[in-house]
Amino acid sequence: MGATTLAAQYPVLVPRMVELAPPESALARPRLTVVHARALVVVCAGVAAVFTALVVFVHGFDVAYRSPTMHDAIETFAAVIGTVAAYLLFGRYRLSGQLSDLLLALSMLVLAIRSFFFSVLPATLSGGDVTRFSTWAAIVSGLLAAAGFAFAAFSSGEHPRRRTTRFVSVSFLAAPVLIAAVMDVLAPRLPVAISPALSPVQGGRELLTGQPAVLAIQLLTMGLFATAAIGFLRSVERTGDQFTATLAFATTIGAFAAFNYFLFPSLYSQWVYSGDILLFVFYLLIFAAIARELNSYWRRLAWAAALEERRRIARELHDGLAQELAFIVRQSKLLGSSIGERQLASAAERALDESRRAIDALTRPLDEPLEVSIARAGEEVATRFGAQLTLRLQEGIPAKPSLRDALRRIVREAVTNAVEHGQARHIVLSLEQSDGCVRLRVEDDGTGFDPASPSSGFGLIGIRERAASLGGSLVLRSEPGAGTTLEVALP
Repeated sequence: MGATTLAAQYPVLVPRMVELAPPESALARPRLTVVHARALVVVCAGVAAVFTALVVFVHGFDVAYRSPTMHDAIETFAAVIGTVAAYLLFGRYRLSGQLSDLLLALSMLVLAIRSFFFSVLPATLSGGDVTRFSTWAAIVSGLLAAAGFAFAAFSSGEHPRRRTTRFVSVSFLAAPVLIAAVMDVLAPRLPVAISPALSPVQGGRELLTGQPAVLAIQLLTMGLFATAAIGFLRSVERTGDQFTATLAFATTIGAFAAFNYFLFPSLYSQWVYSGDILLFVFYLLIFAAIARELNSYWRRLAWAAALEERRRIARELHDGLAQELAFIVRQSKLLGSSIGERQLASAAERALDESRRAIDALTRPLDEPLEVSIARAGEEVATRFGAQLTLRLQEGIPAKPSLRDALRRIVREAVTNAVEHGQARHIVLSLEQSDGCVRLRVEDDGTGFDPASPSSGFGLIGIRERAASLGGSLVLRSEPGAGTTLEVALP
């Protein structure tokens, strides 16, 4: 029997076999509540503010360390993190197509270029000295990256045209080259940002000692990072994305790092100071964000692999066992009407039904919402028997897999009983959560029966036992000629 014939007789079997793509729920990233995100941003800002206040006002709080090589180590770490983050974010952009992901990828790439080509490499070539080129090229490219973060934070959800994407990409990639060329030409005439040997702690804490243009750029960078933090936090309110929330934390710290560089631009001296410490924390948070994102990718890959294997088995069942059972059912119906032949036909029908259930279970999403699972189970049985089904299902009810599976099986059994034994033509299926319980109600317009009768059937006994095994209860209301109402309450 071909798939077309099987689909015509058993329409529930075939449509599921073409649903090979994982559902959106499977690809969804972990979500963070708005309250938690705001609280964590406030905590980040508070810790950074307290740290800055201690550095400025408490003379005994000494975090200065004279080590040019430490600057190189921090910048090398920043270059590695920036490169990995740019690569990951570009992959994220290819999946989402959103302008924010593209801007973030390009901004992280600019930061990586700034750290390696404008800081580490010039310091290595000059024997560890801070040059005018490394100072001004780094600070201007850092300003460009901060602007990219700010624009990305407020462009969430936008899907630009290809022309816009190309323009943005070319602009960001050309900017470091242009900055390097201009700074190389102007380097002999550019002022020194700060005296390399000037100590931030010895002889009193001198603040705002850098070249005014450098301080102004740091203030502007601080404003852009603060703007980005606000934008990312607003995006978290819409999406609940933990990656975006971590970016909000990172840009908050980045804003305070720029402010500390405004107070004392230690990045361009021989001293590692408060701004460098906060910059290192900024990159640590970026590292945490990409680590979380990579972990999420691996989980989704594993989920997709498991789903594909389940559906491969389902296809094998569909193309093999189910086809043969459908053939047996059709042929058995052509036999005579003896008891043995009727039993054979009934057994074949039950076997086909079991294969249908196995295929349905294998192709069903692992994290399918409860209301979808209930509706699917009820519609499958009602469609097969030609009954009308009305759904009144509350959405978003959380349910463990065991509860979802139990309710799905109860629905199948209850609807089957209603149409097979009660001759019902219209069934109302309701689902709601109240008083700490999930309540499922199945009402039909069938012939009804006497619940006190000892021959109430194994199906109802199974429903009662299944509900009791989960700590729930079953209430059954029916009388001959008045239909049946079955209500299950599960904690």
